[in-house]
Amino acid sequence: MDISSVLSVTVVTKLIEFDEKTEKAREIRRIVRSHSKEPRLTPMLSNLKYVYAFASLSESGKSDFAQKLCDRDGPNVAFQSKIVYFNDEASEAMKKSIYDLPEKEQALLLLHGVDRFSNRHYWLRIITIESLHRGNVAMWLKTWLGDKLRIVFIDASEAIRRERSLVPLSELVINDAIKRARGTDRIRQFADLIVNNNGSFDDSVQQLFEFAG
Repeated sequence: MDISSVLSVTVVTKLIEFDEKTEKAREIRRIVRSHSKEPRLTPMLSNLKYVYAFASLSESGKSDFAQKLCDRDGPNVAFQSKIVYFNDEASEAMKKSIYDLPEKEQALLLLHGVDRFSNRHYWLRIITIESLHRGNVAMWLKTWLGDKLRIVFIDASEAIRRERSLVPLSELVINDAIKRARGTDRIRQFADLIVNNNGSFDDSVQQLFEFAG
């Protein structure tokens, strides 16, 4: 047997041993967590099945879709929330604006805010958050939460959004420019679902329901 074969066998053996130790450690953590009420040992958002984060440019229908999803599942299961609520809560606690912080820290504070809310409302299984329009914040949340975070990007043409808008066109244009500068368009690239809201609203809602299961 040549030296490369010996090294390969050694490496594979070590990897197997590492995997076994890792699996044992995971099982120990699972058992401890299941028998402990210590918050520091409880995974974040442990009560929730999913967090649905709705993203889009202005006047695309985020709130309407979030409400439809929560209405379908009912108030004992789902709750519609605004990101600004958690950001204001964090700003008040810090005595300074959360928006002065790097976006990774903004994402972390948002995550902790949602976690505290879910712990206080332990019966909930789904929370929707809107509007997610900072690309880096969305990226960090997805990195940390994985499949538990479901990012839904609502796609609507500019013409449709202008038609639906309740604000003057000049204000809509400014709002879009701000969101694009923050990376809203980039969220579309890693969204879990892109809903086409250019046609029938009922059909678009059905698309969301089929995804949510």
